[in-house]
Amino acid sequence: MRWIRSALDAERTGRRLAVAAALAVAASVALAEPSPTPTAAKSHARTAKGIVASVAPDGKSLTVRDEHGRESHFVVTSATRVSGGALETGRKVTVRWMPLDKKNVATAVRVQSPEPERTASTAAPAPPNPTPNRP
Repeated sequence: MRWIRSALDAERTGRRLAVAAALAVAASVALAEPSPTPTAAKSHARTAKGIVASVAPDGKSLTVRDEHGRESHFVVTSATRVSGGALETGRKVTVRWMPLDKKNVATAVRVQSPEPERTASTAAPAPPNPTPNRP
């Protein structure tokens, strides 16, 4: 009988260990922080397109007028990347900006090249006539 009793004690001990292990795993899973799911990089930058209405003499700010006539003021810093040419009044621009300390800070300004004016000499030639003149 003794061997039966020791077999039952071993079985109970095994069950207790299994229950304790299961509880430990459940507790560690519950307390563990969820792993961050990969997401797209967040960008808080915004875009404005329009024509330069004015540029400050020191070059530290510019005003852009959009197609609806609304003007937006932007601060230009030493970190602002300006590409495509100089910031001049009347040029078309695309401004990437972020709100910072209640100011619109330009992070990048892309100046579009001016379109050449079309005159009679620079106008595209007329396409050839598909039906030739008959005598």
